[in-house]
Amino acid sequence: MNPMSDTFSTLGGRPPVVRLVYRVPGFLLFILFLLRIGIGWHFSYEGYTKVRGPGAFTAAGYLKAARGPFKDYFVSLAGPWEKFVAQFTGSAHAEPATTSAPASSPAPPASQPAAVENPPQLVAINLIMSWGMLLLGLLFMLGWWTRTSGLLLMLMLAMFYLSAPPWTAEKLAFEEGNYLFINKNLIEFLATAAVAFSGVSRTWGLDAFSRIRREPRPTRGSAKPAETT
Repeated sequence: MNPMSDTFSTLGGRPPVVRLVYRVPGFLLFILFLLRIGIGWHFSYEGYTKVRGPGAFTAAGYLKAARGPFKDYFVSLAGPWEKFVAQFTGSAHAEPATTSAPASSPAPPASQPAAVENPPQLVAINLIMSWGMLLLGLLFMLGWWTRTSGLLLMLMLAMFYLSAPPWTAEKLAFEEGNYLFINKNLIEFLATAAVAFSGVSRTWGLDAFSRIRREPRPTRGSAKPAETT
């Protein structure tokens, strides 16, 4: 009697499926865990300082100092809404005609400057740069929704990289170091991708609890495989 043929007959004539499982070493999981804590802390504390810092945070200065091939796009994010829309429509909006005031009308006092309101796209960016960084950093650090929060952080880092690419000759006053193509934003982008897709949060993180809930439970009355003699 051939035991292999008996096994095939039990499985309906199909060969058994062999799955190769690679187990990540414990020290590598620990390194990825520390890397996740470091990246999450970096973003969460940056967002916290913007939320709790003195005065209202605005990203207008950073956007206006953008350089590189996408400079016009990032500068338009800090400008009026009409210029921001013109970046996508390619049409120049005509400025409204102004009528000259009569000579007898009194001039407005110079001590009362006009209130400047942030355009809607800049308001959204300020919220993302403050509360978005804080919440996404906390999620990533705790290992909860790690892949989703990691993808959003990677998108944010990509925008940082494109707003000031290191290969341009211009250099901002607050930048440090000398780079060509690889800078700190790109390195953190790659590190965030490694952690987000490594699955370390399923072992050391809150994602482990969601994994337990998703695992199927054995049902009572499940059929047992037939024994062959």
